[in-house]
Amino acid sequence: KIFDGDTNMALLFVWFVSSKAGYDSRVGYKSDQIHLLMPSRNKLYGIQFLTIEGKRYYAQYFDRPPVKFKKIFSYK
Repeated sequence: KIFDGDTNMALLFVWFVSSKAGYDSRVGYKSDQIHLLMPSRNKLYGIQFLTIEGKRYYAQYFDRPPVKFKKIFSYK
């Protein structure tokens, strides 16, 4: 395992690799949690999303339960 137990570092690694591979991925953060944001052509129900430039980026969770957020920070 590359980042054993550190979910934030693992998500940053997935974001970095996916963006370098040409995927349209973003990263968001709130307090001490990192959120991996990926777009989808289809509407995903029950998953938080952030709209950037008219495109919905859905929060991806792999090893933790989904988190509800009202405000999240990202970059343009």
